[in-house]
This record gives sequence, structure tokens and C-alpha cells, in this order.
Amino acid sequence: MKTKTLKLTALLLIIAGVFTACNGKEQPVEPFLNIDTPTITATAEGGVFYISVNSNGEWTVVVQDAENNQWFTLTNVSGTNDGVITVDIAENILFETRSTTIKISMGSLTETVVVEQQIEGYVPFKLCLCNEEMPLWDIQRFPRGEAFLFRDSIPLQMRIEINHKANSAPFPKVCWIIHCSKTDVASIRITNLYYPEGGRILSVGTICNFPDFTKEWDIPKNGIRVIIEGVMYGACNPHGTQDVIPFDYVLTSLKRKRI
Repeated sequence: MKTKTLKLTALLLIIAGVFTACNGKEQPVEPFLNIDTPTITATAEGGVFYISVNSNGEWTVVVQDAENNQWFTLTNVSGTNDGVITVDIAENILFETRSTTIKISMGSLTETVVVEQQIEGYVPFKLCLCNEEMPLWDIQRFPRGEAFLFRDSIPLQMRIEINHKANSAPFPKVCWIIHCSKTDVASIRITNLYYPEGGRILSVGTICNFPDFTKEWDIPKNGIRVIIEGVMYGACNPHGTQDVIPFDYVLTSLKRKRI
């Protein structure tokens, strides 16, 4: 009798173990998807950034409006379980800041990362009109380029060098800025500015929104080189015979040139 009881007990234990094991296999594993950052903010120079993914399944990456957002590239656009997405952002040489969204999906789960890139040295828009009596005839983007920045005046020797460069073949475009400390007005001059109608013109304008942060710059007597970008607003008739065109200049970016 005792032997039968032991056998029955052992059988019940085996059945209970099998039942428990079956129950463990039937329990579903909850999927999860997490990232370490919801935003990436880059300066105008760009750079490399990383998104860490923590999951227990297969995930994929999609860029919103990818055709119009080719200013960065992604590495590791799909993966399984944990992984790292590399975001390589190019330099921003445009007027405006730019942004888009990266979407990371795993089944019904979704995480998003907003990618933004700023303009270095951006200053607010303003228009002053150097000649209010004459209508605006042209609005023209002034391409990103190099300029000479001086405080109050240009030394004679530098003036000679600039004029020589402006008058030398093949007539390169030369741009310089003079900021007057007393009046807090910045004037900009561009030599050898070509127009579709032909001809070489000296343009003299006023910078309507010269930024305050440049006052903190230590500008030596011989000036410094800067990178500028902005919009020119012509204020005279382009079909006239004037050799000098006045204009207003609105900065969108201004920064020191790296040596």
C-alpha cells in the first residue's frame, strides 16, 4: 500500500511539473521599444550624433520627407534588440534653420526623434532702407562668403591692398564691412559685383541688423576675416548709368573665419 502511495505521489508531481512548464511557455512576452533621446540639436557646423535603441524585437528607421531632408545620413537603419543609430549631420550653409523627424518602429510601437540644425550667428530680420525715396527694385540673396571686418576705419595700407585685389584680373569680388563705434552703424561695400546686364559695379550699403555680439570681438587695426550671408535690397533703378548702387543688407549669419 505504501509503495502504491509513493508511485501515485511521484506521478502527480510529474504531471504538475509538465503543467507548470506548459503554462510558462504559453505566457506571452510583452514587446518594448525605448530610445535614449527625443531630440538632436546641431550647430551650423553639423556633427555626428547617436541614438541608443533598447528593444526585444526587430525595428526599422524612417526619415520624414527623406527626399527633402538629405542634409544628414543615417547608419544602422534597422536592427534586432539593442542597437545604436548614427546620425551624421552636414554643415548648414542655408539661410534658415532646418528640422525633420526620425521615426523608429517595431510592430505597433513607435519612437520619434526630432533633428534640428541652427544657423550660427543668426540675427533677427530687419530692413532699414538706405534710400526711402527710391522704390526697391531688387531682392537678391548674397551668397555665403568671406568679408573683411574693420572697426571705425581701414588703414591706408589695407585699403591699398583691397583696392589692388578688387582691380586685379580676373576681377574678383571683394567685400568689406566698417563698423563705426560712435554711431553704431555698419556699412558694407562690395566691389566687382556682376549683374546679368553686364558691367562691374561698386555697391555701398548699410547693414540693418548688425549684431551686438560683434562689439565684444577684439578686432585688430588690420581687421578680421568673417563669413557672412544675407539678403541685399537694392534701392535704385538698375537700368540707370550710376557706377555705385546703394542697398540695404540684412544679415542671416555672421561668424569669424577660422584660421
